Amino acid sequence: MDELESRLWQVIDGKQDKMHDVHQLQITKGAYHKMMTYAKVVGKMAGTGMECYGYLIAPKDSLDDVITDVFFAYDQDARSAYAEVNPEGVLASGKEIEATGYRILGWWHSHGTMSTFHSGTDEGNHLTILKGIPSHTKYRNAESRCYIDEENKRLVLETAEIDGIDVEKMKEAIKGTTAIKKVERDPFAYSIVVNIYGDHFIRRKSMTFNELKGKIGEDVVNQSTEPKLELVDRENDITFTISDIENDAQEKIRMTHYAHTTKCTETPGWGFKGTYWNLCKRFVSKAVEYAETGGSDFALMAEFMTRSDGQKLEALINGAPKDMTPVPVAELKKNKKEIIDGMKKYFERKNPKIKESRNKNMDYADFCTILELQFIADFVQANCRKNEVCMPIQHHKERAKNLADSHALAVDATKALAKYAMEEVTDYSKRKEFRHCKRAAGILENLCKDTYVTFRTAAKNEAERPKDSPERIFLWADRLKAVNQITRYIFGRMDNDKTEDADKDMIDFLQDFADRYAKGEDCDGIIEERILKRWPELPKKSVTAVQDIPKRVIEKKKWWKAWQN
Repeated sequence: MDELESRLWQVIDGKQDKMHDVHQLQITKGAYHKMMTYAKVVGKMAGTGMECYGYLIAPKDSLDDVITDVFFAYDQDARSAYAEVNPEGVLASGKEIEATGYRILGWWHSHGTMSTFHSGTDEGNHLTILKGIPSHTKYRNAESRCYIDEENKRLVLETAEIDGIDVEKMKEAIKGTTAIKKVERDPFAYSIVVNIYGDHFIRRKSMTFNELKGKIGEDVVNQSTEPKLELVDRENDITFTISDIENDAQEKIRMTHYAHTTKCTETPGWGFKGTYWNLCKRFVSKAVEYAETGGSDFALMAEFMTRSDGQKLEALINGAPKDMTPVPVAELKKNKKEIIDGMKKYFERKNPKIKESRNKNMDYADFCTILELQFIADFVQANCRKNEVCMPIQHHKERAKNLADSHALAVDATKALAKYAMEEVTDYSKRKEFRHCKRAAGILENLCKDTYVTFRTAAKNEAERPKDSPERIFLWADRLKAVNQITRYIFGRMDNDKTEDADKDMIDFLQDFADRYAKGEDCDGIIEERILKRWPELPKKSVTAVQDIPKRVIEKKKWWKAWQN
């Protein structure tokens, strides 16, 4: 009877497995949103509808086929119209995925800005995946019968029995454990097609192994099905950040067109390199003259420039080490040409945009170089003497400190605003309540899009705009632009004695917001109180009434209609 019962159970199990997940695909919310975020990030990186792909994975020891994570494929050759999958890539990815304790259940890919469907290329890729991962889906884990026959001191398993056991020790050994068996089934592979708009299309392929393969023919590929999607809630679901997704995509994908380069700044040769030689020559002559009069600051600076060949002028200007002793003026004069050449090479390598000091592509290094050149120009025009405070030196030290403080605050504030803004994307389970994520995103969007907008104007424009807006993703280049904009805004106000109170409030807001977000405190309140209530939302534009149309416009329309007739 036991043997008959066991055989019957296996038959029932096999029949149930035939219908297992054929009409339904289960995926955790974290895996689903991570897959969608990859598609959006890659699309924004490319600046167009770029395709990309990866694998749908689940733990090897799981008792179900719920997809719990997605793996972004290595060495992708992605274009705007297709993403190619090769068998070698499937095997290589499969080995790495298996080594981390996961198995492949299928693949996913993005159609960029196109609608979601299966093209002929997608069908071929899907079949390649199916034939590449049969070992991952041919067997499923199921709970196996396991109990202790105390009377006969026997451990009864589904396929075996062990006699002569110590009942009490065996009870303790198997306490809290589950016996697992492998149930054979037809290998299968899922395929999910997504786009940057959040749409999806699902297909499932399976095949039946031909036991007489080689004598009769190939394995039989069964009819494809289109399962329905079911999002599954899991307590320990995966988490991710936009930076993680962006870094992973940059490492693994090759693009024919990449809009967001790894460095946002530009360094065009604007034809004024000869200016550096003249400026540096006059500066070094003045520095030597100042050293001869006993000006210790510039004696130290000149010595540092001589040692470093002009490489570390910035550190020099900000203050040389106190334990350095000035070299003789004669040696400075002797090395004068080398110092000038070193400074010239330094600035040519930096090649700052002096005449475009408000250019949106400038980063912190560019700002520092601009300050250095301004300082050098000021010193050349000044007449610094012994036992007198050299105003250009003092002024530059103050400005350099203000710039460093401005940049540090801009970095902290941008990180906080960007992370807060993208909670709309990354906090898919809504574990926290963020009411004004889209407002923060709108402010950053304004800073990234407009060259000369200040943070105050960006905040005002967003506060007055109607609330309905799409979610946004800010990549590294976007965040760099925002940092540069905010740095220039803060530094401009710190460098100006006549700063308006509204601008001071905005700088305080940036500092408070960065501090609050870093501590995990409420950030909705500070946005509501200091941004939204300062500039109330404007009403949405409605259809203009006839009486609101200027009279001259009405007369012009009447004249045009009469002329046509």
